[in-house]
Amino acid sequence: MVNYQNDVDIDMLKLQLEEARNNLERIRNDYEDDPELLNIYEPSAKSFVGELENTLIKLASKEYGVELQQFDSGNSKVDIWVSLEGEEFREGKGPIGQVGAFLTKLYNANRQATAVISGRKGKSIRPSEMPSLSLVATKAGSLKLGLNRPEIKAPDKPNQLRLFEDNWEQLKEIIEDNELPAEGMQLLVKAIASVQDDAILRELMETYGEKEVIKIIHYAKELAPSSRSSIDFVNFEGDYVDIPLRTDKETRKKLTLHAKKLLPTTVYIEGTAYIGQADVSGYLVARPLQYSGITHEEIRCVFIKELEPEEISLYLNKRVSVRGFMVSDRSGKLLRLEVDEIHLTIPTLIEEQIAADEF
Repeated sequence: MVNYQNDVDIDMLKLQLEEARNNLERIRNDYEDDPELLNIYEPSAKSFVGELENTLIKLASKEYGVELQQFDSGNSKVDIWVSLEGEEFREGKGPIGQVGAFLTKLYNANRQATAVISGRKGKSIRPSEMPSLSLVATKAGSLKLGLNRPEIKAPDKPNQLRLFEDNWEQLKEIIEDNELPAEGMQLLVKAIASVQDDAILRELMETYGEKEVIKIIHYAKELAPSSRSSIDFVNFEGDYVDIPLRTDKETRKKLTLHAKKLLPTTVYIEGTAYIGQADVSGYLVARPLQYSGITHEEIRCVFIKELEPEEISLYLNKRVSVRGFMVSDRSGKLLRLEVDEIHLTIPTLIEEQIAADEF
């Protein structure tokens, strides 16, 4: 077994690894027509390469502050347990529709929380490329869902590992990005806990500000059971949950009131609308805007992230899905919708594709 001290030079180890790989390749070439001899010499040479690779991973992890799974680690540890309790959830079983709906809400909420953290860290990751948690286990006792961070393993192809050997900073950035989903889950749990813990609320407000906090609360409340759900309780625990948390059907109501107290004139919404241009002033309007069973015939739109004119033109006179902050004055009069996200709706995209095909 390879046994190096921590002060071994990484560059020297990389050279030894290169020699070991060349030796393994030479053995495979020399004995490719003699399977018996290949079976004698290949295993030890392959094992030596593997040990050097794992040693390099250990040293690089310590040197650069990253954490990698080694080859054949067999790691089955679960980062976060989410348990669903209710009359229909027993002995590790539950209605697939309810479980699927909850996982969809959790995925969406976690993606949004991850995006908030990513933005604060100055990272620009497109939603479609946002790393997400993985469902890796289920467990009896109500229904327990085991979630893990995206799995980062040392590349199993030599040329991939060589790429990272020359750029450990790039690898470190990938590791940090894949920590984001677990940090997003921590943020959601903190948002729920902030209802009854002023210290946590102060921490969130100082870190993210009022608007980002009510956005996080908007998504966090989706993880608590609704009044119509067959789920009675949702519990969160694990290494990536600072304080074990239990939510019930009252939690969602408390979070809604909590957000209103923080910023009485602003609410975060998700809805659909047609985007048009006002005749007189030229500003953009959503008409009608529909969300949560509410319809507003017309409301002014401003974009939090400034868009180029050609980008805006993509949405004009088309049905879109929007997320953002609905702002009113103290009397309750609507002032504007501050658009956080905007996307063409699926029917609109289909219609455009059909039109393009017909053309």
